[in-house]
Amino acid sequence: MVKLRVDMHAHSDMTGEPYMRRNTPRRVIQGAFDRGLDVLNISDYRLDGFLDSIASNPEKNLPPGTAFWGGTQNDGYLHVRGPKGENLLLLRGMEWPNSDGSEHVLSVGHRTPIKHDPDAKISIPERAKIIKDHGGLVGAAHGFNVAYGGMGYNKLLEYADILDFFEVGNPLNTRNQMLDRLVRKLAIGQDMPGLVNSDSHDPHHIGMAHTVLDVDFDGSDPWSAPEKMRERVLQAVLTGDREFVLDYISQFSMGKIFIGQRILYGALERDGVEIKRGFDLIMDALKGK
Repeated sequence: MVKLRVDMHAHSDMTGEPYMRRNTPRRVIQGAFDRGLDVLNISDYRLDGFLDSIASNPEKNLPPGTAFWGGTQNDGYLHVRGPKGENLLLLRGMEWPNSDGSEHVLSVGHRTPIKHDPDAKISIPERAKIIKDHGGLVGAAHGFNVAYGGMGYNKLLEYADILDFFEVGNPLNTRNQMLDRLVRKLAIGQDMPGLVNSDSHDPHHIGMAHTVLDVDFDGSDPWSAPEKMRERVLQAVLTGDREFVLDYISQFSMGKIFIGQRILYGALERDGVEIKRGFDLIMDALKGK
């Protein structure tokens, strides 16, 4: 049994938000190395081309001294090794909200790109079937936090039989930590596997929340067979023992995310509410709330 640190919900600059331009593949992978992660599932909004981007231009998209060590984007995974011997398994994933931005479904480890109309309203069961047909696991992102695209209590119960896991911890829930505790209780009651993920929108936050999975390798070196590693990691998500590591982003840092990045990258035309939220978080932090 090997303990692997996995973060199955993180974003890159492919997500398309102007304030996330600094989340280049090179910075994302370096952030995973710095946190000591073993597995990273990049789950950009409605897009799953992160692996293809890396493979098409490794000189630009890999950190200096990092090399491919196994897999191809057509396998749904890449094994990269850093200059200090760091090993990282990159999986193909996607965060797939409905066309109105609600009911975020999280794909982990699907093999081939998913082609879909981003403006189409696709039900949760339909999205789940498409992901599973592509070899991935299906989870509910954001749990009870409907404001961030979570399904909420009723739909988590309704669709529990077609979901493979609930996201039971997300460091962006700085002001809503009770929601994470409640969804963990629901997952236990439904005998549903849970994952804690970083939902990183900044390279420095990758892996600040993650899950430590017990993965069965029969005493062999997991990095000697990355294809088996992908399969066994996905199996461990479903059945393995786990520990959760969850550090919430401070209100002050959340405020800086909401304000600073949007000002720097010119997203003010539609983010006035987020700017105000950022100021409120910073002021509460300064007041000790």
